[in-house]
Amino acid sequence: MIVFLSELDTYEIAWAASGRCQFKKDAGIKNSKRVDQQRDDYQITREGLTGEWAVGQALKLSVNLENYLGGDPGWDFEYKGLRVDVKTTRAKLLLFQNLDKFVADVAVLVRYVRDDLVQIVGIISKDKFKQNCQIRNLGYQDNYTISEDKLSPIEDLINYEPCNKAAAY
Repeated sequence: MIVFLSELDTYEIAWAASGRCQFKKDAGIKNSKRVDQQRDDYQITREGLTGEWAVGQALKLSVNLENYLGGDPGWDFEYKGLRVDVKTTRAKLLLFQNLDKFVADVAVLVRYVRDDLVQIVGIISKDKFKQNCQIRNLGYQDNYTISEDKLSPIEDLINYEPCNKAAAY
């Protein structure tokens, strides 16, 4: 699913990213930048919020803009009784540093294209991820990864009915 964000959306995302970076700076928290030495904390934060914003629009939910010293609790939204974690990337893989980091019920992979354009690539349940992931070293450390062809469309989450909690997404 391709999502175009409005000028107002991109302004609100930029404002929220700036506030989050200032909050972390004031708390003495630094982003380790293990993956990308080219982008600064603000750009990484903005890209993550852009993905969350797009998923929020698809699910008709507001993005939680609260700041937490230790980061979010491992999910970004609660939707129809499911905890949903949005992972925004420029790459083609959904990844977690270790399996314990996947605490939500569902992960959503979003590909960042630019500030006003993202692709919601797909979703996967925690159980399906654990059953199908591969360990890959992408140049900085081993990660648990899954390719986008193993993901289900976001529409499966949008149309999810709580009685189907064991759904095969």
